[in-house]
Amino acid sequence: MAIGTTVTMRDGELPADPLGANADAVVAAGAVGSISAKLRRATQALEDLKTQIVLATGEAHLGSIGGDGDILTVTPSLNVAGAYAAGDLVGQKNTIASAVRVSGGRGTILSVTIADKAKQAAALDLVFFGADPTGTTFTDNGPFTPVDADLLKIIGHVAVLASDYSQFADNAVATRVAVGLMFEASVSTIYMAVVSRGAPTYTDGDLQIKIALGWD
Repeated sequence: MAIGTTVTMRDGELPADPLGANADAVVAAGAVGSISAKLRRATQALEDLKTQIVLATGEAHLGSIGGDGDILTVTPSLNVAGAYAAGDLVGQKNTIASAVRVSGGRGTILSVTIADKAKQAAALDLVFFGADPTGTTFTDNGPFTPVDADLLKIIGHVAVLASDYSQFADNAVATRVAVGLMFEASVSTIYMAVVSRGAPTYTDGDLQIKIALGWD
């Protein structure tokens, strides 16, 4: 092509000044325009997208979803001083608030640790409910008899065996790791029953249970 030759641009090709002036107005998406005008369109679209991303209540942590959790401590309320029989409730219904990030959310019980101040090192079942088991009566040192309707609310149980305990001079501790019990809560609270599988003797405050949770 000879120097000085005039070139006629067809529709859809680059304009004579492809970069455009700094003041070039934003063009509509897909419209012909200078690079400057299209960059303005792209940055405006990103700003519009930011305003349209609305997280649910309690979800203001974009970028950390799936990596959060908590460790909650439950101290069963023991009203009866004395021995428990196998199948008896140790304490009453335990309410575990804020077990998930949002109402109706999902989580995973990662591990449980039982601090046993009475050094009973007794086998216990921790039975978890995803919704309030309102039809069942929870009586300390009485048999655990969930009604059928509440049985369907159980998300699973964690069996802590006598062999899971490390016993010290005057107390003991048991840990179950890698539990991996996934659940969905009807609100943001789950519930727990502690069921004896032996014949331990406790007084109020003897047991503390730590529950490590992961959140989806």
